[in-house]
Amino acid sequence: GRVSSACPPGVDMSARHARNRDFHDMYEQALECDGWGDVDAAETAYRRLRDAVRGEAETHEVLDLSRWELQQTAKLLSVLSLRVDELRTGRDLGVGAGACKELRLFFDQYLLYPNAEFPFDVDPEAVGALPVERQLERIAETSSFASRDSSFSFRGGSLLPPVRSQRRGDRALIFKLIKIGVKDADKGGYIDARASVSVVSTPSGDLIEATQETPVALRREPRHVVFDDDTFVHVQTPLRVLLETAKTNGGDVSFVIELRHFKPKKKKTSVKGWCFFSLSELDLSRATQKLSLEVYAKPTDLRCKKMSLLSVKELYAHVDVIVQTE
Repeated sequence: GRVSSACPPGVDMSARHARNRDFHDMYEQALECDGWGDVDAAETAYRRLRDAVRGEAETHEVLDLSRWELQQTAKLLSVLSLRVDELRTGRDLGVGAGACKELRLFFDQYLLYPNAEFPFDVDPEAVGALPVERQLERIAETSSFASRDSSFSFRGGSLLPPVRSQRRGDRALIFKLIKIGVKDADKGGYIDARASVSVVSTPSGDLIEATQETPVALRREPRHVVFDDDTFVHVQTPLRVLLETAKTNGGDVSFVIELRHFKPKKKKTSVKGWCFFSLSELDLSRATQKLSLEVYAKPTDLRCKKMSLLSVKELYAHVDVIVQTE
């Protein structure tokens, strides 16, 4: 349909124009990398674009985004997240480079036209990703938190709030990421270090839900990248469903943690190392348990079959697992 350029009174259009240019430039860079077939660079570029759009949405009062605009933003975030996961895992999640090219008109209009409409019907739930309405709720929850806490800073990431229970007495898994062992962690070589957490069905390696990513970890020890004290990963799938999934598939459910960092010379985000643990290894009768996980060298194997130690040194990732009853 026709797009109106009329904007609500009081909206700062100069700020909107500036952000539109920023997003448009990031989008074109992502398309360019995707067109070259540079998987790592494309993943980094789409991830950067997604985090920038999410950060703007979570502070939506600044640009005075309407609910309609937030709904279109939530759809955009879903598609960008799916494309990032496609590039990271090599799996077809229904987006591909072709669909991303078709977003050009939307990026021309985004933030400038109040009724600009996202061009696709998005069903991220079909591939285990976060539904659009949950994206909207997350934007509202994070925005509310930021308005209450003046010290809150957006350092990227896509960690989700606790999931609402589907049934009375449902249990949920929460992971507290403490630190990940890498040699010379304090030598300045790990820029914008962060962790991604994927929940997969093993041995197939299929994603069960959307991958979550921590904010940038700012602290260092000589042999560890250290996460903030509030770095909690709330698994979105109820424990009951995870157990049923493992039983149905005749396998297991595994939780894969990747340490990622930015390489300025290559202008891309790279995996430094990864680790995992499985549902069958946990004592689900305990409210909390501490894990020390071996850290493996890339490439990440979501099937959790092929692995080799990152270093001959004893390097471990330290994770607390919490079993919470709703």
